[in-house]
Amino acid sequence: MIISFHLPYENELKTIKEKLSQTPKHITWQELRDEDKFEQLLPGKKRLIDTVNMIAYRAETAMAALLTSPHRQSTFRWQGNYYKRCL
Repeated sequence: MIISFHLPYENELKTIKEKLSQTPKHITWQELRDEDKFEQLLPGKKRLIDTVNMIAYRAETAMAALLTSPHRQSTFRWQGNYYKRCL
């Protein structure tokens, strides 16, 4: 005889999954409560945020290029069975 200690949790999980499957997946804008609705950014603010994001992306790309540049890779040379740093 096998006794399952997880039976109460399995039943609870099953009921939760049934409730979850009955909830709507998407709601429309009109169904949102007023405190959950957000305001659209003004064009000037959106342009400023987009500019900051672009600058951050370019800085990140430039840092990645520094880390993988040929100059950095050429400072290590293969000598025998290991890489040696050449200054």
